[in-house]
Amino acid sequence: MNGPDATQAYALALCRTIPRAIVDAALAQPTPTELVSTRFDGVVLHIDVVGFTTISEQLAARGDVGLAQLTRGVDLLLRDLLEQALLPAGGDAVQFGGDSATVVFRGADAAHRAAYAAVVAQRILPGAIA
Repeated sequence: MNGPDATQAYALALCRTIPRAIVDAALAQPTPTELVSTRFDGVVLHIDVVGFTTISEQLAARGDVGLAQLTRGVDLLLRDLLEQALLPAGGDAVQFGGDSATVVFRGADAAHRAAYAAVVAQRILPGAIA
């Protein structure tokens, strides 16, 4: 697939792991460039799974099957958070750390979009891994 649809699909895939501002800059000028700092108004949202250590220990006690379940659960949780809560609200995931994510929302309505994403995330989190 080539053309605008392919570019958009590629950009969306990149935005899952690379902040949108960086993807936009790379697509606008697709040549090797130096990243520069940028100032902007925005909101930072940090999401963390409460009780993750306990869940991890319980699943680890089941051996390889439990560890595989834990890995799959975290992968699905982060995918659902990105696809259902963070990206639709215009968030840029800037860091993942095991059971957590840090997301930046830019622009004038960033606080509202971050709050919306947080509410959607709270609906996704209960029972997501266990």
